Amino acid sequence: MSKTLSILVLHRVPFENVGYDQVIDHDLHQVTYLGLASPMSKLPKDLPCHKVVIEQLDLLVDSAVALTQEQGIEFDYIIGVSEYQLFDAALIRERLNIQGPKPHDVLRVRDKLVMKHQVQAAGLHVPRFFELAEVMTQELTGLQQLILKPKDGASSENVIKYADLEALRSAITSSATGIPVLDNDKNFKNFEVEEFVEGPILHLDGIVQGGVIDTFVASTYEGTCLAFAEGEALGSYQIQTEPRLMDWAQAVITALAIDSGAFHLEVIESGERLVFLEIGHRAGGANVVRTFELRTGINLHHANLATQLRLPIHRQEVNTHKSYGWFVFPGHHYDWDKCRLEGHEDIKIHHQMFEWNQLSNEQPLTKHITYQKKEVPAAGIIQGDDSIQVQNFMQRVLQYIQVQEAV
Repeated sequence: MSKTLSILVLHRVPFENVGYDQVIDHDLHQVTYLGLASPMSKLPKDLPCHKVVIEQLDLLVDSAVALTQEQGIEFDYIIGVSEYQLFDAALIRERLNIQGPKPHDVLRVRDKLVMKHQVQAAGLHVPRFFELAEVMTQELTGLQQLILKPKDGASSENVIKYADLEALRSAITSSATGIPVLDNDKNFKNFEVEEFVEGPILHLDGIVQGGVIDTFVASTYEGTCLAFAEGEALGSYQIQTEPRLMDWAQAVITALAIDSGAFHLEVIESGERLVFLEIGHRAGGANVVRTFELRTGINLHHANLATQLRLPIHRQEVNTHKSYGWFVFPGHHYDWDKCRLEGHEDIKIHHQMFEWNQLSNEQPLTKHITYQKKEVPAAGIIQGDDSIQVQNFMQRVLQYIQVQEAV
């Protein structure tokens, strides 16, 4: 990238999390940041760039197009690292005829029904899945536990597990899901239902270049993201990267035609089967990025940017014989505003605790689902000589630490 380029960044994820300045030479290239006032105000004051503030996200695409049509800025790349802005970035590329994923490409990694259709067509296992409207009107047999979820959701928000088909239908018809768009508006079009599949859930994280996985790390959840949304602590520990997992992940990447960038892929180990759950065309949340970097020497945020801009990936030397994991305690579900911890004193200074974060007794709890280490009662990174060592200590952490009301 020796020539000067014009790059538009749809700015939403905190600047320090992504590290745009670590990948993009802002002195060489013309970089424009476009976003709401709050994230835009946190950009470094001395950053050489053009800043455009919008009043609401609905104006994002039109504002970007106006920069070209009214101000004559012709962008070479549109960058949107937030999962919620992948589609906006694709719309801008389509309207301005700019290289990169277009709306039909993004649907494959944002719409959970579309992605499962694509993966199933490639001969890989998926849960049985249906449109919500189909579940409500058609005769379906052989279904036990079911999961209701938004087609384009994240963080298990508005995801509900039902014991059977009758329980799900009853909740929908009696407006008892607790989801306003369903209970009040009966708007079924953005929801899907899938069969619950028993088994441990793994997340496979990596970076893709030219449609081929470049670097890859496999991890197993301790707990589930759905249980975290409901108020239980969650952890994850890295495991050995088996060839079958790598091959399976590559088959998914090929099926979804992902050309470049980071991915966060979830799979259920159901007996001998690997069952596709979902994928995000982004770096994983919580401390996935940091633990991935500790294991591989690659920062997923930086690599995600670099591959989209056709830049080389920066790699640091690391101790590849170490294993890492992360954990996070939720606080969004409590009725009270402030918290304190119990049972953490010895744990936080243990030699396996690589990083420890906790809220003070005076800091307010965040009331929405978040995995951010500075917004939850407690979060951290665990290290060990192998995955079993990390798992064992993580189970101790999740069992003994208690979140209580601060009075």
